[in-house]
Amino acid sequence: MPLSLSGKIYSPQSHQVSKLHKTLLNSKMISAIVLAAGKSARMGAINKMLLPYKGNTVIGTVLHELQQSLVDEIIIVDNQNLHIKERLNEFPSVNFVTNLNTDGGLASSIQCGVNEASGSATGFLICLGDMPLLISDDYNSLINNFITIDNKVIILPTHDNKRGNPVLFSAHFKDEILDLQDGNG
Repeated sequence: MPLSLSGKIYSPQSHQVSKLHKTLLNSKMISAIVLAAGKSARMGAINKMLLPYKGNTVIGTVLHELQQSLVDEIIIVDNQNLHIKERLNEFPSVNFVTNLNTDGGLASSIQCGVNEASGSATGFLICLGDMPLLISDDYNSLINNFITIDNKVIILPTHDNKRGNPVLFSAHFKDEILDLQDGNG
């Protein structure tokens, strides 16, 4: 089981944009936290985040789609050995934070990103840096659902009743996220 946080979990639904919807969107701040601190152990010496993908890199494609979405800030969590920041000069508005505790697993990377996020964030969109097939509409679907429902939610996509990524956490869960001890996130 991923995280044991108290709250409602919703799967995204499609919503039409209305004036009320736009007003609600302006009252929310979404911080995208891109997890890229994995050890890429199965890839050997190759950093899969920096592999070429459709004229970009895997993580560059993810960042491009996030920049086209409704997120307000993008934070990449990397580790000290990956040197991702040096390869992503074309994304000057992206914030980087280094997870010095990669042995702490996924939860430690999520915590690094949440700590780096703006204090005004009302939601944390936890994204994986190696999912270049997602497009801005996928991220927007989660965000659009988030802005129209209760503030104490976790929104995660599902496919054939299986949970997927990315996951959007209400900032209501910030303290619980920062207190997690389970390395799996």
